[in-house]
Formats: sequence, C-alpha cells, structure tokens
Amino acid sequence: MLGEDPLGEIEAVEVDGNGNVRRVVVRHADGGERFFALDWHTITVSNDGREIGAPLSVKEALDLPPYRFADAAQQGTVFTAP
Repeated sequence: MLGEDPLGEIEAVEVDGNGNVRRVVVRHADGGERFFALDWHTITVSNDGREIGAPLSVKEALDLPPYRFADAAQQGTVFTAP
C-alpha cells in the first residue's frame, strides 16, 4: 500500500549499477495494466518495513506519466536500469 489510500502494489524495483534503489514501479490500484514509477527518495518506509508511503493522492498518481518497461521480463523483479 502506498499513502493513505492504496495507490497500488509494487510491481518492480529499479536499481542503479551499485545496487542502490532508484525507483519503484507501481501497478495502479485499479488492477489494470497501468504502471507508474516513484523516485525512491520520495518514499517513506514504516519501521517494520511492511508498508511504504508516498506524498501523493490517488488522483495525483493517475496524473503521473505511465511507466513502460523496456523489457516485459522486468515485471515482478529487481532490475538494473541504464
């Protein structure tokens, strides 16, 4: 879950060449094939690591540009982006 209202589920994690998280790719809560990416520095993680939050509303998430995987095999994984 992300934020006060669920924005969606994390679908993938993008890391840099050193293994540091750059962005998380989220499947929108409507359950469709709409994805968006959130920069890691904008995300908060609960103390127990079970929930993350982002400072945006469901409407703001819908307004983000859609994320397109460069390779469909990246879905459901941690992958390195160029």
